[in-house]
Amino acid sequence: MLKKTLITILFAGLMTMPMLAFAFSLPAGISGIIDMHEHFTSGGNMGLYLSLARSFGIRKTVFVATGSAPNNSGYKTNTTAVLKQQKKYHGKVIAFCGANTKDPGTVAIFEKCLNEGGKGLKLISGHPSFYTEPIDNETTRRLFELAESHNVPVLMHVSIYKLPKAREEFKKLLNDFPNVRVQVAHYCSTIYGNSMDLALCAELLDKYPNVYVDLSMGGGMDGYMKQLLRDKRPIGDFILKYQDRLFYGNDIILTSSGTSADRKWVKARMLCDLESLTQKNFKCDIPENSNREIKIPGLELPKKALKKIFWDNPRKFLNLP
Repeated sequence: MLKKTLITILFAGLMTMPMLAFAFSLPAGISGIIDMHEHFTSGGNMGLYLSLARSFGIRKTVFVATGSAPNNSGYKTNTTAVLKQQKKYHGKVIAFCGANTKDPGTVAIFEKCLNEGGKGLKLISGHPSFYTEPIDNETTRRLFELAESHNVPVLMHVSIYKLPKAREEFKKLLNDFPNVRVQVAHYCSTIYGNSMDLALCAELLDKYPNVYVDLSMGGGMDGYMKQLLRDKRPIGDFILKYQDRLFYGNDIILTSSGTSADRKWVKARMLCDLESLTQKNFKCDIPENSNREIKIPGLELPKKALKKIFWDNPRKFLNLP
């Protein structure tokens, strides 16, 4: 009798306790998310990321293998590491191979990566910190040829706003390889702290049907938050117009130490991206956001657009069943 009474009291107490709800839940009718842009380096804590991803409804994630500026040093080690993670977390991790266009052996390394299960290629030569040669060079063209023959996509960082020369070189690649599906990172790198020119990104989408764009902001989060505070309408209008060609991503670089090894930071960083797309107002509680203490107007995208960005578009781009 005493045991039964204690159980009853305990149950009643639990029922009166406030429920600890998770901060984010997927809109009704959307069954999952494919995250199209994260980085993995050797020693990074994949388990930490995937445990949070599961809580947010992220079912699959593209991890790219990139190294350090200015020549992408370490890309070989990180490519091997991300392939191991794909094998370990089958179905959850999608590995994109790294490359260094100044390395004469990089084409063979890419082919080896594909033969070991790589699902795509990440090129970073159009990033301001890595831009040391024309991005339509002969090695890049050979990499594109290999991607085309294996029917795998290419993810490229091309700062078409800051690097007009690279923009024109990129267009040459797109003209010459119309059958290679190309993902351009970070709104085509056209959003900065005090400036934004999404028309440049729209021009690529209008002209090249094989081009897709991810909405990750990575190191540009502070500037992105400032643009949402100034006027979110151009960003929202861009997304709605091109909703069939856009992807979700965070651009977190998983390393063995620092912020990306801190569960609290990774969770806040993921929330910032997700809520900026889904909520009317949100807080981006990461130290690098200078407006972290105030509410920021979110885009509050309609469910139809979110479903495409979160799930339908990535499946098509990656050729997933």
